[in-house]
Amino acid sequence: MGVISVVAATVAVFASASKPIAASGADAAVDSGLRPHCAAMATRLALPPDRGQCDAAACAKATGVCAYAGFCFGQACVKKTHDAGWTCTDGAQCEGQACLAASGATPGPGTGTCTPGLITLGCHVYVSGGVISRGALCGD
Repeated sequence: MGVISVVAATVAVFASASKPIAASGADAAVDSGLRPHCAAMATRLALPPDRGQCDAAACAKATGVCAYAGFCFGQACVKKTHDAGWTCTDGAQCEGQACLAASGATPGPGTGTCTPGLITLGCHVYVSGGVISRGALCGD
């Protein structure tokens, strides 16, 4: 699944929500119309969510990385990828399915690096098919 498809699917799910999710632990997804989406995101966490907080030491011990895990969980301990920081030309080459350009990279032919965690949200410039995108794509 391409980056555009993932972002579009995420936006579609978010738009269908009747209320935002309060990140209040593992049951946050249960009380929401987004339960399937949040349940799928939860499989990418190294530790159970803790009200939008991430204890860096505990997360590192669980081989995770503190990162933003979207409106479902806020800050959370996300499972690390095995190829974090490796050079890539497309997200399909990366365990986290995202190849990110360096900050300030010039659009056009180029390379990026694989993401550190299995959840990549926020705004990033992606590399796809060996081409650095012209602008950032944002997802939550």
